[in-house]
Amino acid sequence: MKLLIVEDDKNLSDTIKQCLKNDYDIEQAYDGYEGYSLASEGIFDAIILCTAGLLPNLWIYDKEFQSFVDLEMNIVFVI
Repeated sequence: MKLLIVEDDKNLSDTIKQCLKNDYDIEQAYDGYEGYSLASEGIFDAIILCTAGLLPNLWIYDKEFQSFVDLEMNIVFVI
């Protein structure tokens, strides 16, 4: 199963990856545009997405955030 982590805090992203690396093939993105770019390729089974409103290049009320939702993937929102 392929998983994408979109989180600007590299330490938190790495921690999540460490916890899940034995069960998932994981890629990481550190800002909203990078995450959306990877996610839109459609190769991920699920996305862990930071929604604290602080993710660079992705604000909760922006169209970029809505773009993630429109991808019709399994998304786990992290606040």
